[in-house]
Amino acid sequence: MAKNFAAAALMGAALVFGTAGMATQAFAAVEVSEADQAAFDTMQAAIEQLIVDNAGDEAALEAAIEAYVEGADNPELAAKASIEAATNPKSAAAKAAIQNNPGLAAAAGRGLGAAIATISVTNPEVATNMQASVTNSGSPSFASAVQSGNVTKTSSIQQASKSSSSTSSDNQTGNTPENSASGT
Repeated sequence: MAKNFAAAALMGAALVFGTAGMATQAFAAVEVSEADQAAFDTMQAAIEQLIVDNAGDEAALEAAIEAYVEGADNPELAAKASIEAATNPKSAAAKAAIQNNPGLAAAAGRGLGAAIATISVTNPEVATNMQASVTNSGSPSFASAVQSGNVTKTSSIQQASKSSSSTSSDNQTGNTPENSASGT
């Protein structure tokens, strides 16, 4: 069975040439356990609604996906639902939104990447599993968008950490606003 899934994933990731000679990419469906299927379907529908609701604002969609995944009870499943919603939406409205604005899929990827970066701070194992789902999605462009969001958010987290560290060291050395230079 594992061989069959691997073969299906490879076939799903292959480029398929249409009659007009233009390349289109077919994506491998994410793997979800039978026990998680109902929750996955609910999450995918919610994420597709976020895509529709933010069809005219990629930045808003990016933030909405980030918040959704970070706030999910099961962020790994939310990541899989995000991948599927952005690369293989079920609803006609989400399909149309992505067809009319291809940047929405990339925005969803950046949002997912940012969520993975944030989750990696407190739960690196879950973040690693989420990243593996992205890698196995069969969509290099989506994976690239996730990487972009991850790098941007990681940089932001590191900046905040450095800023917090320098503020702490300033306070420890007595360089606080309460200590005036004149001593009065």
